[in-house]
Amino acid sequence: MLIENGTQPAARRIADDTLSLIRNFVLEWQGRQLQTTDSGGLLIMGKDTSADPEQLLGQAADLCHDAKTSGRNRVHTAHASRPEADDHDSNEYVGQIRKALDNQALILEFQALKPVASVTWGDYIEILCRVPGDGNHELWLQPDQFLPVAERFDLTKRLDRQVILQTLTWVAVDLSTGRIGG
Repeated sequence: MLIENGTQPAARRIADDTLSLIRNFVLEWQGRQLQTTDSGGLLIMGKDTSADPEQLLGQAADLCHDAKTSGRNRVHTAHASRPEADDHDSNEYVGQIRKALDNQALILEFQALKPVASVTWGDYIEILCRVPGDGNHELWLQPDQFLPVAERFDLTKRLDRQVILQTLTWVAVDLSTGRIGG
């Protein structure tokens, strides 16, 4: 489906409404009722989007595939990548990100945040995330490298959940010692 000159929220509503219609459709066949499911990709194109239809169709197909493999009845949304984006690097980064997520192996670090002028605002920490390499030739991916790729392949929700899970696991283990961060 191609929605021309629409806003992102309007396109999302159309995608969600279409998904709802398909989900609520019941097919009767040979005396049985069969439930239908759907998954789709919503590729948002802007002014700096590639004019190459093959590249755009490839990105849309990647979104649809990710929606399908993540479970039925969902729409994955991402912004189309710019023409200068290197697909080779993107494919390698996606592999690294998925491997780190599958193995619960994101590299988390923290830094302390201390108030400068407020005595009522307590000490906090900020959790920082990196994606590990394979130990051979790949280096850690920094957020500016992996976040655009994670957005494109709709992996940001999985990243968020994994960071939260690993952080809570880390804090729970370290609470037994009375120290945060080991």
